[in-house]
Amino acid sequence: MDITNGRTRIELADNGVIVGVVDVESGHGYFDADESDRRLFQLIVPSKIWSSRSITAHESATPEITENGEGYLLRYDNLELEGQPSGITAEVSFKTPVGTDEIQISLKLVNNGSEIVTGAIFPWVNGWQSPGDPELD
Repeated sequence: MDITNGRTRIELADNGVIVGVVDVESGHGYFDADESDRRLFQLIVPSKIWSSRSITAHESATPEITENGEGYLLRYDNLELEGQPSGITAEVSFKTPVGTDEIQISLKLVNNGSEIVTGAIFPWVNGWQSPGDPELD
């Protein structure tokens, strides 16, 4: 799925992770994540014996994707932690403000589970490819 606003296009895989960011006007791809680099978010949910235990978008079930007047919403319902439902829901919003080249991305977490989320990496995008021109970076 692609989300485009002005000259900016974000390319998403079926599971919602960002696989590319492209300047539509020049055709340059700023990100081109291969299979091992595809990410969107990571939530840190430590346990007593594992301080970096985490939940990641790329290891989660495919989100429900809806389009609204402002852009798109990806909803990851009841994310799994160690193969079990966590009670944590993540919503990733991609807003496309009219008249701009921006795509605004936000993460909303709702925790109805017993685990504590102590941190988040968001947006987690890998695969930067500079065009070699400082004015384009």
